[in-house]
Amino acid sequence: MAFYFLKFMIVATFILLGLGAFLLYDAVSQPSNSQGLEVIGGAVLVALGLITLYPQGQLAIRWLREVLTHSSRSL
Repeated sequence: MAFYFLKFMIVATFILLGLGAFLLYDAVSQPSNSQGLEVIGGAVLVALGLITLYPQGQLAIRWLREVLTHSSRSL
């Protein structure tokens, strides 16, 4: 079950980061009346993407440490 959750979180992270980056780029490149709202919305989506990326990074580092400690043991 954790594998499916991790796959979902990776997809959700890329969607949040991509959509937030697109909103920020669009708001900065083309001035409009709703530029402030687009910048705030893009920043919020990028922040949510980074927040969802943090536990995935911790899990990957923990997994890498376990692999390295088990590979260094002699049988």
